[in-house]
Amino acid sequence: MESRRAGSRGAWEGRGSVTSALEAALSWMRGPRLAHVPMARYTSLRVGGPADLLAIPADVDELQALIAWGRTQGVPLTILGNGTNLIVRSGGVRGLVVSLRLALNHLCLLDSTSLDNVQAGELVRLRVGAGVPLPRLLHLMIHQGLTGLTFAVGIPGTMGGAVVMNAGTDVGSTWDVVERVTLLLPDGCIVERARHEVAVGYRRAELPAGSVVLEAILGTRKADAGQVRAEVRRIYRCRCQSQPLSQPNAGSVFKNPPAERAGRLIEQVGLKGHRVGDAQVSPKHANFIVNLGHASPDDVLALIDEVKHRVFVQTDVLLEEEVRIVGE
Repeated sequence: MESRRAGSRGAWEGRGSVTSALEAALSWMRGPRLAHVPMARYTSLRVGGPADLLAIPADVDELQALIAWGRTQGVPLTILGNGTNLIVRSGGVRGLVVSLRLALNHLCLLDSTSLDNVQAGELVRLRVGAGVPLPRLLHLMIHQGLTGLTFAVGIPGTMGGAVVMNAGTDVGSTWDVVERVTLLLPDGCIVERARHEVAVGYRRAELPAGSVVLEAILGTRKADAGQVRAEVRRIYRCRCQSQPLSQPNAGSVFKNPPAERAGRLIEQVGLKGHRVGDAQVSPKHANFIVNLGHASPDDVLALIDEVKHRVFVQTDVLLEEEVRIVGE
């Protein structure tokens, strides 16, 4: 998920008046608009207070117009992908939450309509909208026999979120296969950035401040579909054994410190399985927090604070959150 603030609240102060004013001002939209919607419905951890208004633009033009409108009106904007790696505070999100799931849901081959004559090892480029869930992208790659993204098995986010945070695992990261990205800048301009123009590192990509990822061009390689499927299944089985994929979670909570693993440090200080309310440090993997059913944002944030404090006191390592925390 990406988040930015367009100006100050100004005329948009006040919960009830905000929603009414937003709904009236956005009556021109074709896409859905949902008032006072609990963000718990739109986050993988299933926690979060209400958004004043959730808007789902129907296409790129509507997205562009919506962001331009928010910027000129001084309305706080929060851009939402799949709600993974995201924690929304109990007070919810003021202003406008903009979902990319309709406007940026395109997924296709870039250079052709068929792979019938493509040989093993040849380059195959994919055009992937920022709102495309990674599991859907992987499904296409398995079906077409394409390699390069098998490291993303079990990562539930979207292409846009993966680009912004350079999502990955020990064996690969998103920008290993990104050739270029298309961005919507705060001034409304749409620009492209090639891989060599973007500085990337561990869980980060230095994109222009306030920009929104629209799509990415990926460079994959043709392979045998059966072999790709077998490799994906193998990786998925391993992930299921070591990560709580069947429970609501927000992915890795903390970034790994240099030459160390956050999960190992958390386990070392005795917090694996520890809980606050219905928020629990996963017994499977200590760098995951799971929702046992009725966790609140306050439970989750209190648990994060306790983990950081205990690890720092006992190991002198200050963990940095990988999850994004938004709202009030």
